[in-house]
Amino acid sequence: MELSKAQRITFIRRTKDVSADIYFDKAPSNALPQVVRHATEEEGVEEEYRYFYTPIDSRIAPDDSVYNFPFLLHKDGRPWKEGNMYLWHLASDFKKLGSETDAIQTTATYLLDYLIFCEEQGIDYLDFSQRRAVNRPSYRYFNNMVDSGRVAAGSINLRTGKVYYFFEWLFKQPGYENDIDRVDMAQDYTHFFDTATGSASVERKKRNQTVSVYKESAPVSSGKVRDEGEDLRPLAKGEREEIVGILKRDEFSVEERLIAQLALYTGVRKQTVLTLRMKHLELFKTEALIEKDRTYRITAGPGTGIDTKFDRKYTFYIPKGLAEELEVYANSSVAKKRRAKFQENYAEEHPDLEPIADEDMYIFISEQGNCHYMAKNDPRYKVMRKDSRPKGKRTDVLCKKIERFASEDFPKDFVFHWLRATYALRYYETLIKIEEYKVEKGIQERPRRFDMILRDVMVRLCHRDIKVTQSYLNLFENFDERQEAQNAFEDFVFRDFDEEFNSTGEEK
Repeated sequence: MELSKAQRITFIRRTKDVSADIYFDKAPSNALPQVVRHATEEEGVEEEYRYFYTPIDSRIAPDDSVYNFPFLLHKDGRPWKEGNMYLWHLASDFKKLGSETDAIQTTATYLLDYLIFCEEQGIDYLDFSQRRAVNRPSYRYFNNMVDSGRVAAGSINLRTGKVYYFFEWLFKQPGYENDIDRVDMAQDYTHFFDTATGSASVERKKRNQTVSVYKESAPVSSGKVRDEGEDLRPLAKGEREEIVGILKRDEFSVEERLIAQLALYTGVRKQTVLTLRMKHLELFKTEALIEKDRTYRITAGPGTGIDTKFDRKYTFYIPKGLAEELEVYANSSVAKKRRAKFQENYAEEHPDLEPIADEDMYIFISEQGNCHYMAKNDPRYKVMRKDSRPKGKRTDVLCKKIERFASEDFPKDFVFHWLRATYALRYYETLIKIEEYKVEKGIQERPRRFDMILRDVMVRLCHRDIKVTQSYLNLFENFDERQEAQNAFEDFVFRDFDEEFNSTGEEK
């Protein structure tokens, strides 16, 4: 019986002492013994092997382990020797030890796809002896993806790249020597690019087995702004008031309301909201952190325990009233019960991991006792496969619930991150009103320059590119009036269609 694709990739949860030296006869005095037993053909009889190893100094590698190593099998269940050798080469890289293996798991999946294709075509995936390149396994794999039209251009380039680098490594191993140019022709080149601190360069390869990728971004929908890959629209004044009213309903839990309020009143994304920890509440007790506008300054990003998009470190601001509500909720019997359930589940499911300290506990935890979004510094992050980590689905459920209580006029395509754009609009309008007030009261002769206000909004939204912030402010000019006009136009178009086609069921 042949194995399915899902059965042909299994995961070894943890392999310890990856960098250790192994001895089978004479071993140094500090070496540790290890016994391996396996069954023999004779029933009830086991064979035993003994070897010694010396663990690496913990000061050099605090965690000398590989987590969730993807182990590949042939369709008959035999280990795929060459594929696993290459994956182990990637996973045992000293710099990657003790961390998650998401990228290696992706590589394993793509290599398995290549092997399955070769099996289905009845070709030897290692045989590149064909005189014509088009008949070699890698070229047949590439042409099949292109001709099928079912694989996106970017995915084709990624898949053929994984195959190329696999063979580039394999052909350097004893017994597998071959010319990599028989797999694909490639040229080295230097790619230059700009960074936040200047220009940089990286060496890359230009391969033949690639297709052109259409890089032009899709147009931004009317009334929306593109914020680092996401199309967002701020809620108009009436829509914002409606959602605030909906969140006050008894049908919404305190947790649901606080999750939405954090996005609405701070502008942060869901991964930041859902990875707030108990220790961050202690910052609310430090009066020195409170700003003139009665907000607490919180730092998020690497080293803080709070996740951010692209792992950027930035500062956001929580209103004093919202901070107090967070403290009340965190100390409630409901929140305490959920934290206890979390610790109970954690101890049962991950007895080999370090316990999570009380101060590192998530503020928002599900009824089942798990986080809604797993932070990257969570001890479980490296031992859990990427498809099993919580990624904030709670916010999708929350939006669906809001939609059930919303009016007919409330936008049907509303998503959680619109609250970020709504915060930006509110903050911008507040800055404009402050400038007008200062001029009216004679505090200053004229409003601040537009570029200064632009910088303020940029800082609050944690943008790196001021062009993104500029697109926000372009949208904000007379937003409510323009949104009202846009809605009226859409109503007219839909009503016109209904009257002409649907009133009698036939075209007039």
